[in-house]
Amino acid sequence: MKATKWLLAATIGLVGASIPTLAHAASSTDAVVSYTDGGISFNPEGDINNQIPPNLDFGTMAIQTTQQENLIAQTDGANTTGAVSISDNRAIAQGWTVKVNQQTQFANASGAELASAELSISTGAITNNLGNTLGSIGKENVTHKLPIDQDVIVLEAKVNEGLGETSLPLTEFELEIPANTAKTAQQYNTTLNWVMSEAPSETP
Repeated sequence: MKATKWLLAATIGLVGASIPTLAHAASSTDAVVSYTDGGISFNPEGDINNQIPPNLDFGTMAIQTTQQENLIAQTDGANTTGAVSISDNRAIAQGWTVKVNQQTQFANASGAELASAELSISTGAITNNLGNTLGSIGKENVTHKLPIDQDVIVLEAKVNEGLGETSLPLTEFELEIPANTAKTAQQYNTTLNWVMSEAPSETP
């Protein structure tokens, strides 16, 4: 009986000796990521469908002066489209404005104009990759008529708006030439100037 008790005691002693002593130490890992101001760009390079079209071709037709003409710009047999795009990666949302200006009336090389001809641009729905909403009203899903040599605001972000990638589709370009307009067998042209300002307009 005594031998049995001694054996049990010895076994317990061996098990107790196998428990390790836990050491405690303080340690930390710092992780960091930094960004710098990414700036702002207008009509950024990349997808041509997300850019302002470089040319508008309203076609070639026989002269007639009795009927109004409503001509749609075409590219490779389809309506010409494009987009006004802004890439705003600044540190602070300061807002921005995009304007278009038709400098002159359509005119030929001799200086003769298509009197009262009117160019208009139709737009689609504004998108922003960050889900930001632009507070400016009346810029999407509308048709902008272009008075001669007057700035027309086509897209705008107020202060605290417009960060990220913003795009406004340009869905159609139409040229309306009234009846009883004198024409010659020449090419008529004009130029549209698109300008971005790195601040919102002064209009309310």
